[in-house]
Amino acid sequence: MRLRTILAGTAAFAAIAVIVPATVPTSWNPVTAAEAATSISFSVFYDGLADHGDWVNYDGGYVFVPVIADRDWRPYREGHWIYARGYGWTWVSDEPFGWATYHYGRWGFAREIGWYWVPGTRWAPAWVSWRRSGDHMAWAPLPPRRGGGDGISIEINIGSIPDYYWVAVPTRSFLNVNLKVVIIDDDRERRRIVNNSEFVGTVNIENNIVVNNIIDVNFVEEKTGKQVKQVEVKQTDDPASARATDGEVAVFNGTLEADKTAKPPKLKEVGEVEQNQAENKKKVAAEAEGQAAAPPGAGTDAETVTTGEAEQDGKKEVTPEQAEGAAPDDMPVGSITKPAEQQADKKKPAAGEEPVARKNKKAVPCDPATDSECVPQ
Repeated sequence: MRLRTILAGTAAFAAIAVIVPATVPTSWNPVTAAEAATSISFSVFYDGLADHGDWVNYDGGYVFVPVIADRDWRPYREGHWIYARGYGWTWVSDEPFGWATYHYGRWGFAREIGWYWVPGTRWAPAWVSWRRSGDHMAWAPLPPRRGGGDGISIEINIGSIPDYYWVAVPTRSFLNVNLKVVIIDDDRERRRIVNNSEFVGTVNIENNIVVNNIIDVNFVEEKTGKQVKQVEVKQTDDPASARATDGEVAVFNGTLEADKTAKPPKLKEVGEVEQNQAENKKKVAAEAEGQAAAPPGAGTDAETVTTGEAEQDGKKEVTPEQAEGAAPDDMPVGSITKPAEQQADKKKPAAGEEPVARKNKKAVPCDPATDSECVPQ
């Protein structure tokens, strides 16, 4: 099954500027002719995101790789959903780069550099696909692709979205402000949910505006038991000011230009970014190992020590590489040593050396002939 919607825009890596018509539904404030004719370079992204990650020349274009310390991280995970009047489900990001990466362009994953974002020319409430069942809802970033001619093409083959792209939550928790605590991180459970759910569609185009209304409001209200508030929308002529909050959504309906002469202020090589990612993974694994080994009360919550970060309720977590098939499923996420394994690894006493436990054992009256633990006085 293939779904195709053609946007009047520009392919992510194309160098042709496109003017967005000012046709909008009458219930919204129309975009002025001056706003529609404004052409803004991708430099707004290159400069605005420079402090939050690395820019790298990858696969023929400049892509952004965020600096992330959470090994469970994936796009559209740190934030929540609101419903913007006329635009539909809009992602409110908790991340400093979210104003750009969740409203313009697409996300991809590569073994060399991890998750990366490809800038786009059009603003949207979110660039995602949707799945749902009675008990769960899931969304995934649209993967990057190169379109031909002068248009952006939303052309999705359902099987082309890997399982690890999807973010799944219980349907009853869809409207939670803190979705991170209800997102299902266990890989096997997420795959089960994805396989047992129905693909319902992607963002769509109405009146030349990108909308994200494929998930019915009545369905959400029924499953969550909450009323969906429609957040008001205002227009802005500054793409960096197009931000979503619980109280208002600022929308940019102008033009962004993929100018080949514009470059990020600091560009890194793929190998350098790959090394940084590897060091970051080691750091995360070391922190997780430290949490697992720390005794309760030693500056760490006792519950965290019990569950750890690599396994919860006996369920194993995997990295995107494992989900993609680039690493074996039985490869551990971090070198977390369980207390039992630590006990087994303790150094055995040398020949003739008295065990520590016996050295420290208090001498009490006993019979060495019948008690192997007896320490004669």
